[in-house]
Amino acid sequence: MTSTMLLFALAGFLLSVFCVAMAMWARQHAAAGADQSADLFHDWNQFTPEERRRILAGHQARAIAMIAEREREWLQERVRVGAKG
Repeated sequence: MTSTMLLFALAGFLLSVFCVAMAMWARQHAAAGADQSADLFHDWNQFTPEERRRILAGHQARAIAMIAEREREWLQERVRVGAKG
C-alpha cells in the first residue's frame, strides 16, 4: 500500500515537472518572436543610414504581414458567422 502511494506521488511530481518545463518552453518560443521588435534599435548608431532604412523596411514588412494575417483570420471568422446565419 505504501509503495503504491509513493509511486503515485512520484508520478504526480514528474507530471508537474513536465508541465512546468513545457510551459517554460512555450513561453520562451513565444518571446522569441517578440524579441525581433524589442531589439530593433539595439546598437542603432553603428549602422549607416542605408542599413537603417533596410532594417526598418524589413521590420515594416513583417509588421504589415502580421497585421494582414490577423485581418484575414478576422474576416474569415466573420464570413463563417455570417454563413451560419
